[in-house]
Amino acid sequence: MPAPFLRRPPLTLVAKAALLACATAAVTSPARAQGAPTEALQPVVVTAQKRDQNLQVVPVSVDSVSAGDLERAGVKDLFNLGDLSPSVTGGQSNRTLGARMGIRGINDFARNPGFDASMGVYVDGVYAGRSEATSLGLTGIERLEILRGPQGTLFGKNTVAGALNLTTRKPTDRFEASANVEGGSFGTRNLGAWLGGAVVPGTVQASVSVAQEKTDGWIDNLTRPDVRPGSGDGTTARAFLRVKPGSNAQVDAALWHYRYKGVPLFGEAVAPSPLAALAPGSRTTATDARSEETVDKDGGSVTVEAGLGRGLRLTSITSAQTATNFYSNDDDMAPLDIYFGNNTAKNKQFTQELRIASAPDPAADWLLGLFYMKQDSDQVAALSTGAAFPVAPLRRLTTTSIGSMQGESVALFAHGNVRLTERLQFTGGLRATRETKDITLSQTPIPGLAANIPQFGGQVSDSDLSPKLGLNWFIAPQLMAYGFYTQGFKSGGYNMDLIGSAVSNPSVDLRFNKQKVESFELGLKAEWLERRLRTNASLYRMDGKDYQVQQFVLQPNGTSVATITNAGEVRIDGLEFDLQARASASITFRGGLAYTDATFLSFKNGGGVGVNFDGNRLPFAPRLKSALSVEHTMPVGGLELRSSLGYTHTGEQTSNANGAAVNRIPSFELLNARVALEGGEARRWSVALWVRNLTNKEYSTVNATNALQQPRVIYGSPRTVGLQASLDL
Repeated sequence: MPAPFLRRPPLTLVAKAALLACATAAVTSPARAQGAPTEALQPVVVTAQKRDQNLQVVPVSVDSVSAGDLERAGVKDLFNLGDLSPSVTGGQSNRTLGARMGIRGINDFARNPGFDASMGVYVDGVYAGRSEATSLGLTGIERLEILRGPQGTLFGKNTVAGALNLTTRKPTDRFEASANVEGGSFGTRNLGAWLGGAVVPGTVQASVSVAQEKTDGWIDNLTRPDVRPGSGDGTTARAFLRVKPGSNAQVDAALWHYRYKGVPLFGEAVAPSPLAALAPGSRTTATDARSEETVDKDGGSVTVEAGLGRGLRLTSITSAQTATNFYSNDDDMAPLDIYFGNNTAKNKQFTQELRIASAPDPAADWLLGLFYMKQDSDQVAALSTGAAFPVAPLRRLTTTSIGSMQGESVALFAHGNVRLTERLQFTGGLRATRETKDITLSQTPIPGLAANIPQFGGQVSDSDLSPKLGLNWFIAPQLMAYGFYTQGFKSGGYNMDLIGSAVSNPSVDLRFNKQKVESFELGLKAEWLERRLRTNASLYRMDGKDYQVQQFVLQPNGTSVATITNAGEVRIDGLEFDLQARASASITFRGGLAYTDATFLSFKNGGGVGVNFDGNRLPFAPRLKSALSVEHTMPVGGLELRSSLGYTHTGEQTSNANGAAVNRIPSFELLNARVALEGGEARRWSVALWVRNLTNKEYSTVNATNALQQPRVIYGSPRTVGLQASLDL
C-alpha cells in the first residue's frame, strides 16, 4: 500500500460505526434453517464487459444501481448519484455550463468546447456527449452501472475517470405500464410514465416514456422574487422500437428529447464581502437581473445485433444528436448593475461503433471494436460591465468571445479473457486512438479585463496507445481477487473560454496538451453467509501526467478568469468498499465507502509565474465519502410497509486548485428517509412519504469567489418533504 496512503488520518468515527453496524447486523443474523425460505441476495447482472455477467465474476470495480435503488434513495438525476455510490462526486450549480461530475477524484465540467469530459456517460451504449449529458432524467432507466477508473478497451469514447453506463427498460410482448406522480416542498411537481408492449407479437415491440420535473427553488431573491435560483421546469421524452427480423438478429431504434428552462444556482455573497449584508442569511440572495438557462437536446440511435455464425456476434450502434445550451448569469450577486455574463453553446455529434464479440466461453472470450465520433461545437460568450462597475473607465463595455471546434475521434480497441488454469484467468486489452480538433477563436477586448484576440485558427492532433493487463484469481466459488494495470488518455485542446490575460501567440499560448493516466488496481469480490453478505473492495493508485486542470485564476487587476492548464503530475491513492447484506428476510443494508487521496505532486506556476501548487489537493475530491442505507419491510393487513433510512458523509474539499481558505467546502452529513405502503399483485401500487435532509442541515456544495473576487457560497437544499404515488401494470 502506498506510503502516503498510510500517513493519512484514519476514517472518521461516524463512518466506522456505520459500516461496523452494517456488517455486524448481517453477520449476527440467524443462520437460515434447513428448508426455510432463502434470505440470499439476488445476483446482480451487469454489462460492464459488453455481455450479461454476474457482478461478482467481473474483474472491474463496478457498482450497479437498480431503478428500485434510485427510487428508494430519492435520486432523481445523476447529480445525486453519490448518495448511493460514494466514489461518484458531483454538484449542480446549473444544468448547462456548470454541470460537474467525476469519479475517483477526477472532476471537470465541459463548459468549454475545446475541452473534453473526463467521465463518459452512455445510454444503451450510446455516448451521451458533453456536460449536459449529466442532466438526463432517469425515468425509464432499468439499471445504472458505475465503472471506476480508465475505460478504454470496452467503451467507445476514451475516458480517464470512469463511465456511467445506463440501461433503459425494454418492452416485451406483454403489455406493461407504470406511472408516478410526486409533489413536495418548494413547489416540487414531478410526473413520469412508461408504456410498452407488442406491436407485432414476437417480432415488433415498442415503448415510450415521458417525464416532467418542476420546482420553485429554495433560494429567496429579495430584489427579484420572480427570479429564484434553482427553480426550473424540465421535460424528457423517449421512444423505442425493437424489431426482430429473424431468430438471430435484432434492431433497436430510439428517439429522445430533453428540454429544460430554469434559473441557475450561481451562489450568494458571504462575509467578508460587503455584498453579504444585502441579503443576510443562508439561501438568500439579492440580484436584479434575469438569470436563466435552457437546454435543448434531441437525438436518435439505431442499434443492430446479428449473429455471424460460430457464436460470433456483431453489434453496430449509430447515433446522431444535437444540443443547444443558453446561460445568462447575474454573477455579481447584488441589486446593482455591476456586470453580467451569458453564453450560448451548440453541439452536433455523430457516433458510430462496431463490435464483434466471441461466444461466451469459460476458456476464452474476446471483443474487437471500432469507434468513430465527429462533433461540431460553437460557442458565443459575452461579459458586460454595468454602471456600477468599480473601475469607472471600464463601465458599460462588452467583451465577446466567439469560438468553434470541429473534432474527430477514431479508435480501435480489443479486450479478452483467457482461462490459464481452473482458477486463474488473464485479462488483456489494447486501445489505439487518434483525435483531431480544428478551432477558430476571436475575442473583443475590455482594457485590463479581457484580452484582445484577433481571429485565429489552431489544430490539435493527438494519438495514443493504451493497454490493459490483468490477472483474476477465482479463489473459491464466492471469492475472487483481481489485479490489473491500465492506462487512460484525453486529448489536448484550446482554452476557448473568456480570456483575461493578454496573449502574444494565441495558437500556442491557449493550447493545452494531452493527458495520460496510469492506473494500478487490486480488488476482492466476495459473498458470505450463504450469499446473505456481499463485499467488494478495491485498492488503487492513479498517476496522471500533464493533468488538465480547469480553474479560476486570479489576475493582477484583482479579477479572476476561467482557464485550462496542464499540471505536471497528479497522484490519486484510493480505497473503495461496497457492501450489501440481508440481516433477515425483512432487513437489507447497502453501504459504500470511498477514500480518495488526490494530490498535485507537481503543479509549477499553477497560480501564475512563481506560484506553485505542489502538494495541493485536487478540486472537488473529498478525502472521505461514505453512504449507508437500511431498508425494512413488514406486512400490514395484506399490504407491505417498506421504510428506509439513508446516511451520507462528504468530507472537506476545495473548489479550486489553489486550495485557498475561501474555496474550502466544509464536510457535512445528511440523512434521508422514506416510508411507503405497497400493495397489489398484477397491479402493483405504492404511496410513499419521503424526506431529504431530514435534520435540515445547512451545508454548502460550492465555496468560491466570483469574477471580482467576492466570496460566494452555493448552499445545498434544506429539508424537503414530498409525497409520491406510483402504479405498475
